[in-house]
Amino acid sequence: MKRIAAIGIVLPLFFCGSAHAADPSPGDWTGLYAQASWLSDYRYYGFSESNRKPTYWLNLHAVLPDGFYAGAVAIGVKFNDRGNTQHELDYYGGKHIVWDNNDLNLAFLVDTFPDQHTHTPSYGFFQTSAELSHHFDALTLSAKEAYSPNYSSGTGTAWITSVKAAYDFTDWLSADGETGDLTIERGPERHYWSVGATAKWKFVTLGLHYEGNDLTRPQCYYTNWCKSAWVARVSVGAPVMGIPF
Repeated sequence: MKRIAAIGIVLPLFFCGSAHAADPSPGDWTGLYAQASWLSDYRYYGFSESNRKPTYWLNLHAVLPDGFYAGAVAIGVKFNDRGNTQHELDYYGGKHIVWDNNDLNLAFLVDTFPDQHTHTPSYGFFQTSAELSHHFDALTLSAKEAYSPNYSSGTGTAWITSVKAAYDFTDWLSADGETGDLTIERGPERHYWSVGATAKWKFVTLGLHYEGNDLTRPQCYYTNWCKSAWVARVSVGAPVMGIPF
């Protein structure tokens, strides 16, 4: 199984990729936060799950004492399957362990598709991982390892290894890049990437990223869902740490 060098120390314990945001460290705040987003395309590890069409994203996130958190995400999808699956509903929870300028994010994700009505295995899955981040003033570097015992559509075990860098130019403008590998027991290995910028003004967030992966057209179900593209996102609400994508 292919791996990115220097991430072996990140053990596959829990999953939840933390979003980079200029917010207080976990444990400094508690409460319930909500965010609603419009996406020009919903990409999951470079793969379009909305048929390269605009869709919605709704996130309810609870920040709990001692670095714990939990939440739920509803996302519009379009797989063009016989059951006309249109909705994804995810539940997650975890804990940030913070020391010095480090943040170890341990969590779990339960991915479901409540309106799937097909005779194929479930699209949903359970995933766990750990993500370790280190802050160098304006620069944040992260490494993540994730594991699923039974990945989407009954494709067996899956491992995800990724690295990410984010840089804050100001308190309202940042840039970030991410690259990683998704290895599935019964499926093609996928290398994915994302690079772009995010701007924030009060409770409005604007993001623009170029995303894609290296799957061929036959591996991508003879669709253009894996073709690289610019993806825009407009969000209203409080940006939070610990959301699952």
